[in-house]
Amino acid sequence: MSRIISKKDFKGHPRFLQLLNGLEELHHKKRVTTQAIKRHKNIGMIKEIEVKIQLNRGEKIANRLKKLGALRVRPKYTQTTYGFFSENSIEKGIFPRIRIEDKKPVLTIKIKNIKQRKINYFERKEYKYPLRSIKSGLEMLKLLGYSKIRKFTKQREEWFYPLRNVNICIDKLYFGRFIEIEGRKDQIEKTIRDLNLEDRERITKAYLAIEDDILSDAIFRVRKKI
Repeated sequence: MSRIISKKDFKGHPRFLQLLNGLEELHHKKRVTTQAIKRHKNIGMIKEIEVKIQLNRGEKIANRLKKLGALRVRPKYTQTTYGFFSENSIEKGIFPRIRIEDKKPVLTIKIKNIKQRKINYFERKEYKYPLRSIKSGLEMLKLLGYSKIRKFTKQREEWFYPLRNVNICIDKLYFGRFIEIEGRKDQIEKTIRDLNLEDRERITKAYLAIEDDILSDAIFRVRKKI
């Protein structure tokens, strides 16, 4: 009569046990990585809750993530995003954008809760739809009144932190490096503590809004000198 073997059957074979343990760990990492990738590819509506923190120059945040057991689900790549604005889109808190994901154009519409007062997190509803082409998306948004277009590019590295079930991005733009943590609020807080970033200023804005603040501050300083 056959039976299912277990690790106990290989007590006298340490090398084989080591191999089994290695295979189990590899299987776990593959499963967790697959789950994280599926979360990034969600089509439809999701609620986005995130926090950004600016990193210091040369800060090796990736090393900290590795020590905590986080998994890099996508290595560094360049991402170009087209942001669209109408005359009253900022007042309404509606922000459409188009970007390339896995070599395919995707339309994302982010809707901000404009009634929210206390802002400790960047909270938005996010609708995501695949497009046939960037051109078709541009034409559709222009017809809807989104005639102002802003383009920005960033270098992004995507991670998943299984212990806290959060998605993490390390982003590099021309005005700085940032870490973006997305997940449940309590798990975001724990992740910030795990990474020893509690004393850093939180940023609850999109990158275009951060760029606007930086440019406005630069103009103010130039005028002050004049």
